[in-house]
Order: sequence, then C-alpha cells, then structure tokens
Amino acid sequence: MTKSILTYEEAVKCLEYDKNKGTIKNKETGNYIGFNHLGYKQIQLHNNRYYVHRLAWLLSTGAWPKDQIDHINGVRDDNRIINLRVVSIAGNQRNATKRVDNTSGVTGVYWSNRKKKWSAQIMVDQKYIYLGTFDDFNEAVKTRIDAESKHDFHVNHGRTAETY
Repeated sequence: MTKSILTYEEAVKCLEYDKNKGTIKNKETGNYIGFNHLGYKQIQLHNNRYYVHRLAWLLSTGAWPKDQIDHINGVRDDNRIINLRVVSIAGNQRNATKRVDNTSGVTGVYWSNRKKKWSAQIMVDQKYIYLGTFDDFNEAVKTRIDAESKHDFHVNHGRTAETY
C-alpha cells in the first residue's frame, strides 16, 4: 500500500495550525502529536504519519515543501512558521546545532593531543577541509568562523538550540 499524499484542501479540513505557537491538532479527534526518536513532532492522519514541520509549511503556503525544512533556531519541536525555511540537504547541514559530544565549545575546533595544539576543520559537501593547527584557541575559532562564512553556513550553525 502506497502512502497517499495529503492535499492542502484535506489538511485544512482535518487540521488546525496555530502559526504563532507552532502547534497542530486534529480537528475531529483533538488528538495531538507524538515525537519520533529524533525529537521531531509527528501526527497521524488517515493511517499515515506526517512531520508537523512539513504540515505547518503545507498549511501556511498551500504546497508541500520541495526540499527539507530547517528549524532556524535548532529547536526541533518549534514549528512556528517564522522558525521554518525550505533548504537543500547541504543547507540544512549548514545550520546544525552543536553536537552533544563537543568538548571545546565550538563546532569544528578541537584539541589535538598528538600535536598539543588546537585544530580546526569544517565539513563541506561531505568532505572535511582541514583549516590548520593553532597555539591559540581564539585563532582556531576565528579561522573556523571565517570558513563558515566563506561556505555560506547559517549564523546559527554550531550553536546550542535556543528558542526566540
């Protein structure tokens, strides 16, 4: 059985979206949403599961997003329309939150035990670019930030997820 594509008209009949709060509920059942294992909100409708951020886009624009939806502030359950944008996979990866295993506090900057210095790197198009080794932590950070700017990373990339 193939998944049926929910139309804008069907979505408007069945769902209620509050664009200021970023919430969606089923008009008929009042049922709200569950989360998947990555922390994205989902809702079940007509035996299909849909991501709330994609439904929010559909209900706000009248069309399904043609690519990925990025949560600008990095908060996966903040589905206010002002926090959502359509981006490519690469664009979405260029606005990722800081990893939980980060020890330096800055994405792409790490202490090299072998060299006893700070190192910086960046991943662009699934390839690591080595940016250098530095005696000074701040120099490594500046180099990383300059590389992010050069490769069109979002200003929120590598930051801790925060709500506005």
